Amino acid sequence: MSTTTRLFDAIKGIPDPVLAEIVDFAEFLRTKRLNLSPVVSDEPLMTLSGGLEQSNNFAADPWFCKPGCAMSGIKYLLDTNFILGLLKSQPVVLEEVALRNLSIGTCAYSAITRIELLGFADISRDEESLIRQKLERLTYLPLSRAIEDVAISLRQTRKIKLPDAMIAATALCAGIELLTLDKHLQSVARKSEN
Repeated sequence: MSTTTRLFDAIKGIPDPVLAEIVDFAEFLRTKRLNLSPVVSDEPLMTLSGGLEQSNNFAADPWFCKPGCAMSGIKYLLDTNFILGLLKSQPVVLEEVALRNLSIGTCAYSAITRIELLGFADISRDEESLIRQKLERLTYLPLSRAIEDVAISLRQTRKIKLPDAMIAATALCAGIELLTLDKHLQSVARKSEN
């Protein structure tokens, strides 16, 4: 029996979300085997712009997308609303990216941002695939006990939602600047740095 046949037999009847994880893992293994790095440090961040401009699911500004507002090369943590603004090609985000001349290799995102973006209600397969592809090109910063402790401290001393506290804590623990469209969250991250 060939490997392809064994694989096909093994995945029969597996729900689509689990199949998506299997495909993601297979792509990860292929990238690892080819020894390709998903982060290209000098590529402009602007190359990730777009893809969700016509999306019905992301048409309105969700609760985490409010308009208006150092580690190995990583200088910035992109908040959920900033990444969503980039994917929607929002002028305020594109102007910030251009003004700072941001590159993919200097930007990261947190575990919370990944959960918020991929856990969006009624997300389509195409939207999910696009978001996964774009996130894969940035540096992922997982949660840690230190991030949890800083988030606890932020919640004890400031009025801040739990996801925002986790994102701000991630930036603070990594010693990098938080890029967000949420003015309150930006002020929390700035005040806490001092």
